Amino acid sequence: KQTEEVLRRLTSLQRAILDSANFSIISTTPDGTIVSFNKGAEQLLQYKAEEVINKVTPAILHKPEEVVAYAEHLSKELGFPVAPGFETFIAKARLNIHEEHEWTYIRKDGSTLPILLSITAIRDEQNRITGFLGIGKDITQRKVIEAALQSSKDYLKSIFDSSLDMIIAVDNDRNIVEFNHAAQLAFGYLKEEVLGKHISVLYSELNEEQ
Repeated sequence: KQTEEVLRRLTSLQRAILDSANFSIISTTPDGTIVSFNKGAEQLLQYKAEEVINKVTPAILHKPEEVVAYAEHLSKELGFPVAPGFETFIAKARLNIHEEHEWTYIRKDGSTLPILLSITAIRDEQNRITGFLGIGKDITQRKVIEAALQSSKDYLKSIFDSSLDMIIAVDNDRNIVEFNHAAQLAFGYLKEEVLGKHISVLYSELNEEQ
């Protein structure tokens, strides 16, 4: 009875930890059937646990085109064919290779959600795989920030490239890191000819103009 009570408390503690997590935690059998689906997964994906447990594989939660594309990538990277589907997600986990990869979750209502997914193989004492565990983190906010930064960079680049004034940027070692179109016209160098070179390559041009 004491052993049963300890196990009951451990099970309750594990469930509390899983349910309080603000990311999706999904575990499967070795062949991919979902066997656990925490509260975080329910909130992110809009499915109830009973709708997916013992019924489907996590592959239905992902864009098919992403799965196919990544299966092709893995086949080249790992040197053996990786079939599109559940195997695409766990191919590296089988080999004890840790990986975090960006995917797109498809929610129950058809809307999408960018996530960072980490998958681990669950092994027994004989090192046999008994299932897989996937932990997904919502990266929507990060994607919004990345898009804003990229938009800002594109805007600054358009100003940089269209400026009628010469703009030359150097690093701490005075090596050229930016060389706009006006500078190319003024010095007669193409951007790729001077990037990474010391600013002194332009001294002769400056002296000639003086």
